[in-house]
Formats: sequence, structure tokens, C-alpha cells
Amino acid sequence: VKSWGETTSHKWWASASKPVLSTLLLLAVQEGKLPSVDAPVKSVGWELSAKDSAMTFRHLANMVSGYNCAEAPGAAWGYNDFAIQLYARSLEKVFQQSLDAAFQQRLAALQFQDGEFFGSRNGLSVAASPRDFARLGWLWLNRGWWNGREVISEKLFADYIQPGVPANLPRT
Repeated sequence: VKSWGETTSHKWWASASKPVLSTLLLLAVQEGKLPSVDAPVKSVGWELSAKDSAMTFRHLANMVSGYNCAEAPGAAWGYNDFAIQLYARSLEKVFQQSLDAAFQQRLAALQFQDGEFFGSRNGLSVAASPRDFARLGWLWLNRGWWNGREVISEKLFADYIQPGVPANLPRT
């Protein structure tokens, strides 16, 4: 593998934070902290509007939550920072710790080298080094396996890491 530039400095990964949040979601399901990705978001204690009460973690992961939009959960796709903040804050509630602590603790086998992973936007967004992010990408490429050890259930990858939004779903 070729590298160039500064591989150890932290960068804000912006939209690449979403699959990292979904990695935490899979870990929550694996640990039994959530019964499935279809667990209702209100189950972690949020008081949601009547329209949003059916919202699930899958809706948040697929950007079809309808949160802060007119549409009901699952009715339309929308790039929505408010929903991503709700997703991140909800995962903090699930793990009862910061996203970075939950992430570092559960993925310690990857031996991250450059410090925190969630260091942007008040700890809700990824600001990691390219070198550490590459380790996570390698875990994804290997469907949850790291150095011969199953860190995230390969079955969870098979069940949930696939397109989940119909191509004809309208945009909000």
C-alpha cells in the first residue's frame, strides 16, 4: 500500500461519519443493547413527536427518518444533519458513554494509533487520522474480521450492510 502526505494528523471526515455511526449500531445489536437495527429510536428515552414516534435506528442509518422534515419515517430520503445528530446522540444513550469511548473500547483490536476517532462537532462526528480510518475500512472490507478474529459479527454485515433505500423513494 502506498501512502503520501501526513497520515497521522486528524481530519474531519464529514459524511464518512455516517458509516462509522452504523458500525456502532451493529456493535450495539451484537451486544444486545438493541434488539435489532429496527429498534425504535424512542426506546432510548427521547420524547418524539407523533410523526416521529415510529422512527427506527434503520431509518436514521438510511437517512429516511423524516426527522425535522414533513414526511413520516421511511416515506422519503433526505440528507439531514439534524437526523444525524439524533443518530449520534441516540447511540451515546445506547452505550451510556461518549461515541469515542464506545468506539475505542469495542474496536480496541484494531490498535488505533493516533488518538480519538470522534473529535469533531462536539464528539459527534469523525475526526480521525487517515491511518486509523484505513484500519476501520479494512475491518469493513473483511466483513467484521480483524487478524483472524471476528470483531463484528459477519452475519450482521450480511444482514444489514446492503442497500436499504429503494431507488424510487422520493427526496424530501
